[in-house]
Amino acid sequence: MMPWASAFKLLATFQLVADLQCPTAYVLDVLCMVILFISLLVLALALEAVVAMQGAGPLPEEDRSAWLDDSAINIRSPWQHFKTGFGWSAGFVGCLMTLQTVTLLYVEKSAVPESLVWAIIFFPCLLAVLGPVWLMKLMCQKQLTDMFLTRRVLLLDPPSSTLIKSLLMLALGVYALMVLGSVAAVSCEGLFVVLGALLGPSWTLLKALAMGTEAEDQLKQVEVWKGKLKNLSTELPKLREMSWSDWPQEGELSFASVSFIQSSTAHRPGFFHNIFWHRTAVRQLGASNVGFCVLPSFIAIVGIFLAVSFLQAARFMCSRGQLLDLELATDLHAVTFAQHQSKYAVHMDTSFTQVVMLAMADVTSTRWISLQQPSTARGTASAHEQGLEIRGKSFGSEELQLSQALIPRISRVQAKGLRPSLQAKEYFVRFSPMQTLPSHVTVSKENFTARVAWSTLPGSIMSLPEGVDSFDIHVNLLDFFLGIPADANREPSAMADMLQWTSFQAAPNATESWCQHVCEARPECLRSFFGQGGCYFACHHHDRIQRFLPSLVSGRKLSGQLDGCRRSEVERCKEVVAQEHLLIFKDVPPDWRGANAQLSLSLVLQVGGQRFIANSGTLELRRGLPAPSDAFVLLDDGEAMKTATTIDGFGNVIITASYYDPLKITSLNLSVLPMLPDRAFEVVWTPAQLQTDAPALKLLQQGGRCKESAMVYHRYALCGAQGDLQDVPSTVGVSPWTGQLEAPLQFVVALRSKDLQVWPEAPVQTVQLKFDGVDSPAAWAAQHGCKVLDHPLANRSIVASADATCKLLAECPEQLCPLVDEQGLGGSSDIGDYSLGQPVERAPLLSQNAIAHVMICMHGLNACTKTRWPWGYEYGELYLHQHGAKMAVNALLSEVLQAGTRGLEFLQHMIMTSLDSENSYFWILSDLARAIWELPSLTAQLVKTVASLDHRMPKQLLEALARSSSSAVMHVNGTERDLLRAAFADVHELRVALEEVTKMRQVVTALDLANNVTVLTVGCAACPRENRQPLPAHWTHLVQHIPRLRVLRLEHFVLRLPALEQLVEALGSAHSLDTFWPEQLELGQHANKLGQALARLPEPKRLMALGLRANGLGTEAYWLPQLLPNFTSVGLLNIRDNGLGDAIGQELIESIKALPELWRVLVGGNRFRERTMKRMSEACGCEVAE
Repeated sequence: MMPWASAFKLLATFQLVADLQCPTAYVLDVLCMVILFISLLVLALALEAVVAMQGAGPLPEEDRSAWLDDSAINIRSPWQHFKTGFGWSAGFVGCLMTLQTVTLLYVEKSAVPESLVWAIIFFPCLLAVLGPVWLMKLMCQKQLTDMFLTRRVLLLDPPSSTLIKSLLMLALGVYALMVLGSVAAVSCEGLFVVLGALLGPSWTLLKALAMGTEAEDQLKQVEVWKGKLKNLSTELPKLREMSWSDWPQEGELSFASVSFIQSSTAHRPGFFHNIFWHRTAVRQLGASNVGFCVLPSFIAIVGIFLAVSFLQAARFMCSRGQLLDLELATDLHAVTFAQHQSKYAVHMDTSFTQVVMLAMADVTSTRWISLQQPSTARGTASAHEQGLEIRGKSFGSEELQLSQALIPRISRVQAKGLRPSLQAKEYFVRFSPMQTLPSHVTVSKENFTARVAWSTLPGSIMSLPEGVDSFDIHVNLLDFFLGIPADANREPSAMADMLQWTSFQAAPNATESWCQHVCEARPECLRSFFGQGGCYFACHHHDRIQRFLPSLVSGRKLSGQLDGCRRSEVERCKEVVAQEHLLIFKDVPPDWRGANAQLSLSLVLQVGGQRFIANSGTLELRRGLPAPSDAFVLLDDGEAMKTATTIDGFGNVIITASYYDPLKITSLNLSVLPMLPDRAFEVVWTPAQLQTDAPALKLLQQGGRCKESAMVYHRYALCGAQGDLQDVPSTVGVSPWTGQLEAPLQFVVALRSKDLQVWPEAPVQTVQLKFDGVDSPAAWAAQHGCKVLDHPLANRSIVASADATCKLLAECPEQLCPLVDEQGLGGSSDIGDYSLGQPVERAPLLSQNAIAHVMICMHGLNACTKTRWPWGYEYGELYLHQHGAKMAVNALLSEVLQAGTRGLEFLQHMIMTSLDSENSYFWILSDLARAIWELPSLTAQLVKTVASLDHRMPKQLLEALARSSSSAVMHVNGTERDLLRAAFADVHELRVALEEVTKMRQVVTALDLANNVTVLTVGCAACPRENRQPLPAHWTHLVQHIPRLRVLRLEHFVLRLPALEQLVEALGSAHSLDTFWPEQLELGQHANKLGQALARLPEPKRLMALGLRANGLGTEAYWLPQLLPNFTSVGLLNIRDNGLGDAIGQELIESIKALPELWRVLVGGNRFRERTMKRMSEACGCEVAE
């Protein structure tokens, strides 16, 4: 590079730094003008001197007398005097410059007033002028003195310089006091430091002044060489004396001869006035041109000091502060610092919760550095100023906390310059969040593949075909950098040319949870960031898969792991490393909970030696077709009516309408669209229904789910937003009076894409319309009283509603009872209605539950008593003679339970007085005992009422409870439970044949309620052979009741340890037991436990019947003949089908002899010989049969 190019670059850099630090642009201009003026002035004076020197002609010959060659008088040439004088002046100015610079180093960073710093900078300029003026004047006088001496003229009485010296010393003293005072104001310790630092420059300055004073004194003396005095060849010439006051005027001086000098009389000229005369005199008298250098050199010395002072002033004036470098204490992230740049952005992974930032600055031009924490929800922390000392550190550092920082996560760095009145220079570093996020997840198994965008997972459930227990999962990842945000309301279609973008939604009162909620509602949002004034969202096109792009951040290793796998196969869900931003999990076995499962994905980031784990989200899974999770519902008559929507366990949509007046409604429409949790499926209506018209769609947009749920609003296009689901509701008419739909609303769930045919045929699901607190809108119209019956549409609607009928029966029974009989219950006023010889039954308008409801009302109100309604019962249903009305027992009990006391009174009345035959009475009691335990809830009063219907009912109810699957009785506590015990107080025997061994719990519950049961028979013959072993909790509870039993019969159970040990323990307390009949028990290797159980029976052993049939006692049961003699009261012994050997039979002969009450022994199915059996019969004198 050429030298001029380097110089230009240096000047450009200087100008850039000056422009960055100077508060106003004119500072640099003024500085340049001053330097340029001084340079031009020095140059002009130098050129003028050269021109004048050339114009003066050739130098005259030096007129030097012969006596001077060996003279003892020391005479110096003008050039020698110039060098000495110039050195004095330059030294003085140089020392002054050093003093000024050192003082500024100590003062400019202290807390002294700014005006004092300006004084320290500019006050020395006075000294820089006075000192050289005095010293240069002395030099000129010395030159003239020696030049006149060469002409034998001795100049006497030089002019005094007391005034200028006094001014100079006074100014120097004031400056010294100013410096020391400013430093002492900061600290006494600093005062001693400054004294030491200023001692050298101050001493040099004083020495220069002393030399000037000495030179001034030498003007009054003639210097003689003593060594030459004795060697003089001639006598000293006689010198003419001349006073400095007798000075020839300019133009009158002739240097040609001394005579002219002697004849000249004039006054002495001043220094500045006669400066040009001086250089002429030096040229003529001393034959030297050095006089032409005096003025340019003087101006150069003073100009240099002035230029340096102005540079110091400009440096102080422009000292706002400037960083030299800005760094992060990590190799993974960097700030590319440039002095002209004040704002920086660093992409930093969100896993980093803190980072250390370093700010470097020039110590000499910086007071302090501050690094501020990014703002948090609690506010902005105050910055800590870190001072920079001359011999201290040259940087500031701060550990920035990023975990709670608000976006845009800006840290402010300040560098304070030397000038207090200037604002500190500010730098801003934005830590832009960067994170690797899942974008799409793909589940595949053989011919099944399903893909879903990760951003749509909130509120979604992925459906899998039945039988898919494990599968492969592919998770696509993308690196997201939070950048300049776009408007949050801008549609994703406007970002078609962008794979990912940042959006911002202003919300002054936003919170982190609110931002997350908004993000979950928007299908394109991957993650939310809580920021200042609102929320920032990381967005992408969820319907596109971003192909792999090289990561912009190096040194990162990504992996993923799944949680939610079956515990026995959790190894398959362990961590896998991402390859090209793709995670592949093979043969993942979820931990299915019925039809549902949940898998959680955690991304693991490894950077350097650090490892960060972040939970990215959850994948909800369901086996089978998806069921609706919610529904768009609009019931309107031109305006939207209030409704509530629920989904039952079968996926049917249940809509409950709020109150309206049917008299004011002319037409009513119902618009419905079930919402599915799996976006891959849609609802198909069967048959197809009319689509909702524009006015109804507008009503849907203005209320309902579109307003209540942000997630629905952003996902369904019908809400008028940017949703991508184009499903639309279907509409059907509704009768304002009856609430019946003009056409059934039925739908099936179908796959949107028809490519996959792995799903079974979907079941038909329905939409049901109910009404809040009533069975029909006609009940709301009944509030108008009997006059509503005058409405042409009212009669059938009122009669078809049990609630409306009950409301009006008290007011107008005469009008309503015939209608209830004929239309509500399906009766006929014309007995002659026959078809093919059989009476024709009308279909009742009332449903089975409504019939029970109306009958209870009529009984409670004592209405319609003129009509008798005889009921028959067959095939599990009550039927009303000469009517079409029928009523299931379950429907009757349900309405009785809801009606409370009135219902119980009606039930007793109906069973006791309204049945047509004894046969109906018998069968309905049997079914009532079963049906009561099938109710979802019950009361003790209902059970007590049913139990009182017949003396056989308590036992039937208890046995029905033991066979049922009822859980309602489990929730009966306190007083209610005492009432149940009272209802079963007369039950002493309980016989139960179980179909499932798990129903042993119901047997235990029945025993808890019937404290007087002493005869218990429990069998499990109908249970599957592989499932006959009672659950430990149920068996433990059962054996607790054994001590109060008189008869215990256990049949067809599988008993193992510890159940057998519990049985042995319980029998030890069975003091009342006289019959123990364990039959066909599978005891395995523990058959001898039966012997231990029998041995534990309390003394005296009162067993009168002992049955051990088919218990697998085998050929080793020698404990049996040894134990039997202890049961002297046994009359019946059954040991059939145990495979006992003849040896045991032989021993039994002796045992039987000890049983005087024995009258029968059953021994078939053993290995006894006929002779042995005969001897048994002879031994006991009783019947021994096979």
